[in-house]
Amino acid sequence: AFDHTTVTAFYQCAARFQTGLGQCLRRHDPHKKLSIYIASDNPATKQEFVQNDPTSIRQMADMEIFHVDRSHAHDSQDPDQAAMDVWAEMKVLMDATCVVYSRSGYSEIAAW
Repeated sequence: AFDHTTVTAFYQCAARFQTGLGQCLRRHDPHKKLSIYIASDNPATKQEFVQNDPTSIRQMADMEIFHVDRSHAHDSQDPDQAAMDVWAEMKVLMDATCVVYSRSGYSEIAAW
């Protein structure tokens, strides 16, 4: 379960940041459009964000969540596809203009 109030507050903060950063970047490139990408291992959280703003929120909806440190997670997944999904999402995060992240190894590596 997740807290809708927290998700809403985080989305509002991200949207304000997106607007401000977009204004700065458009001074150099007037056609620049910024999206908000949500990376989470909780599909319900991702869906909650998309419902807030379906036009600018991006996600990998069909991504298989793959935790290498949880052996039981490997039972129902194609490990090769799951690993490709993880690396694809990592590339999106690494190329982002800005990453706002939680304290997790995955997000800290992407932000580095």
